[in-house]
Amino acid sequence: MTQIHRCNGCGSEDIRTVCNHTRFMIRRSDLMGLATCLDCKETVHISDALNNLGTELRILIEESKKCLTNLKATR
Repeated sequence: MTQIHRCNGCGSEDIRTVCNHTRFMIRRSDLMGLATCLDCKETVHISDALNNLGTELRILIEESKKCLTNLKATR
């Protein structure tokens, strides 16, 4: 995933890759509702991580449906 990043100092913009936090680990000892992203090591709220994971799953399901439709059409 990419996003536009704007420098607060000079105002210049560039496009940066942003981690979507779909691979994460929830620590048992963490009572604050936080998860650690396994890709970028950033600590995120569990709700954000689960929302991102849900979005990724919906995308995968839609892509799977398209593949199945194409497979049926070729038979």
